[in-house]
Amino acid sequence: MMQKTFILTLMFFTLILSGCQEKTVAKKSSSGNSLVCSGQAYWTTPGCTGYCQYQPTAAGCGGTTTGGTTGGALNCSGNAYWTTAGCAGFCSNYPSNSACGGTTTTGGSTTGATCTTASSPLCSNYCSTFPSALGCLPNGTNCWISPSAAGCPGSSTALNPQWGKHYPGGEPSGSCSQTYSNSTSALPVRQATITAASTYGYNPLTASNYLNTSAMLLNVQSAKTFFMTDSLLKVRVKVKPQQELTGNASPLFCYGRVRPGARIPGYTLLRYDVKVYGVSASNSLSYLGTAGTFTTGVNSCSQAIDLSYFKEVSPTGVVITIDNVKANQNCWPSSYNGYASCTSDSHFTAVRSFDCWGVDLEVAADGTKTFD
Repeated sequence: MMQKTFILTLMFFTLILSGCQEKTVAKKSSSGNSLVCSGQAYWTTPGCTGYCQYQPTAAGCGGTTTGGTTGGALNCSGNAYWTTAGCAGFCSNYPSNSACGGTTTTGGSTTGATCTTASSPLCSNYCSTFPSALGCLPNGTNCWISPSAAGCPGSSTALNPQWGKHYPGGEPSGSCSQTYSNSTSALPVRQATITAASTYGYNPLTASNYLNTSAMLLNVQSAKTFFMTDSLLKVRVKVKPQQELTGNASPLFCYGRVRPGARIPGYTLLRYDVKVYGVSASNSLSYLGTAGTFTTGVNSCSQAIDLSYFKEVSPTGVVITIDNVKANQNCWPSSYNGYASCTSDSHFTAVRSFDCWGVDLEVAADGTKTFD
């Protein structure tokens, strides 16, 4: 009887000791493995709220309908890649979104955003790349990252209440002089469109794959016809608003562009060189000279560029190229008044690698109306 009592007592204390050990282990596990769900971890860490929304077929998620996903598949095709929370490009496009954190990490990037090209004000290398941009102080402080630093207004909203708007203050109305002629039988001026990507200029030798560009400008032979005349030849350039990829449009928006850009305002001014080439009977090109460097506002026209002299030098034909295109896209004036103050040389930079620029060309020749 005493032996049986001893065994029962021993088992009782063993169970108590085992329970204490389990609680100790559980406590250690709980304190040592707390979930971090900020930034991109919100979507990629098991146990975080966004994990099963991003990977609904992962273990523990069951592939059920969660947050707009069905059957375990988050739709990240097309533009949704950049605009749908949980898709890989979402935090690159909206690094300051609450789901992305918007905090600076090491390596020159923000949570969820690639900063190799300083594409976002939340990139640590942004102010060193664009020192005159809004939110960048002369001492190098980036107010987007440190809004409470001395000289900063305290919040990104105060820095730029127009953030995300393509044209703060509205798209510029612009102006072009009226075409005219003394003859009632004069034809309208010739018109054609160019859309190019990034630092690509326009050259009929290399334009065959350009998208959203008039067929008349895609090769030397047809461009020569577009500029054909006997004596009078004037050209002017009308700058189009910077085009924005929206909705489910194809990412092949213009030649060389591979994805929509981050949401910074569009340019209001383009600066570019117009060069003139003679065209031989066999369509080979020879450089004749530079007609000039021009700065033109959105929806406005350059002054008339008289090419009549070049036509005399090359009677078999002439064409033009547009080179060294720069924009004032990275200038954010505090007044948000259509970039009226963004006109100095320091405000012009090459168009970003994933953006486009566009212009219309107008040609006055023998038999057409003309312009000044």
